[in-house]
Amino acid sequence: MNSILRSLLYFCLIWLAISTRAQGVDSKTDPNNFSFIVAGHAYGAPGAKNDPFHPPFMKTMDSLKRTDSIDFMVLTGDIVQKSNARSWDKVEGYLAALDMSVFFAPGNHDLTDRELYTERYGQSNFSFEIGNNLFIVLDLMDSGWNIPEGRLNAIWNKCDEHRYENVFIFSHHIFWYDEEITPKIKPNSLYAKSDVLTFYTMALPLLKSIRSNVYVYGGDVGANAIGSELSLLKHERVHLIASGMGGGKWDNILKVSVENEIVQTELIYLQNHKSEVVDTMYTNLIIDE
Repeated sequence: MNSILRSLLYFCLIWLAISTRAQGVDSKTDPNNFSFIVAGHAYGAPGAKNDPFHPPFMKTMDSLKRTDSIDFMVLTGDIVQKSNARSWDKVEGYLAALDMSVFFAPGNHDLTDRELYTERYGQSNFSFEIGNNLFIVLDLMDSGWNIPEGRLNAIWNKCDEHRYENVFIFSHHIFWYDEEITPKIKPNSLYAKSDVLTFYTMALPLLKSIRSNVYVYGGDVGANAIGSELSLLKHERVHLIASGMGGGKWDNILKVSVENEIVQTELIYLQNHKSEVVDTMYTNLIIDE
């Protein structure tokens, strides 16, 4: 096989890895007016025997189901504490009762048995569209928290071909974490992190070049009450949001509403704190370029 064919095959494989997942997208969703929940580290506190999720999260979701119109939910990893059939059966039972589409951006706990996860839920990298909005789910476990160059290029090409108004990217890992640039972010775990992260040299320049508003969500925070349960950073049109639960003090989820392509993000605390819209609360990310 010559080098041109190898390159073409590699690109095709990368493209398939972010190809559209049609199942689970409710055809009744209004593409001009919809909302979704983003929830990180749903299993809650390490060592807790939850059934299946962090109890305040389940209580909040039960309430939202009765009072709010929510089209779907994205769980940004560490959905289960132990990846086995029994744990996933419980997750599926609870989610079925919510009666909404749910997508997984799997975390390290979820992928301890990758074969089981893939058998039950298919590709861990995928995308889907709602109206003029693109949704991308990334699994960065085997790439050391880095988005592979081929996948970055595939994302850019997809966005270049179709001028999306908003691009939403979901990952378990806080792949923009940097001890010096983002010192307030304290990931729950550094498991599988490469010694060399390429977000600021490769991913961010490409994401900035997309002619869309870009929202990136990571869920591996909040397991402990250490003040890192929420982070809102922004660099030009790229928004970087870390949100999670488990610590029991500032646990939170996000309700994202898209109306006529305008995004509004509501921070919903799981304890007794008032919810608030956070679109004007981002901290500008200062980096040397």
